[in-house]
Amino acid sequence: MATRYEQAAQAGDDDAQFYLGALHSAGVGRPRSDQEAFRWFSRATDQGHAHAMLIVAGLYASGRGVAKDNVKAYSWAYIVSSASQVDEYRNGARQLMSLLMNKMTSD
Repeated sequence: MATRYEQAAQAGDDDAQFYLGALHSAGVGRPRSDQEAFRWFSRATDQGHAHAMLIVAGLYASGRGVAKDNVKAYSWAYIVSSASQVDEYRNGARQLMSLLMNKMTSD
């Protein structure tokens, strides 16, 4: 299954890119790698995949697979909170934004 996701992800399928990121994140069917997970989730975000955007926001907030960056985390969460059609993603993004607001300065 992981091989099929990888083939589809390489071909540009955003859902496959998302799932391949999840496989790398969990170490299921692919070596566990936060950097590879971030790379595949990011490729899905480039195509407007809302769930991947929320995951990327969380990865920036936690510093998993990428340098911790609360501003980028907030930016991705904001996009999801204002543009996603899925209530669960919007609510998750708003919760993350609330947490990040307490950690950031006005700068």
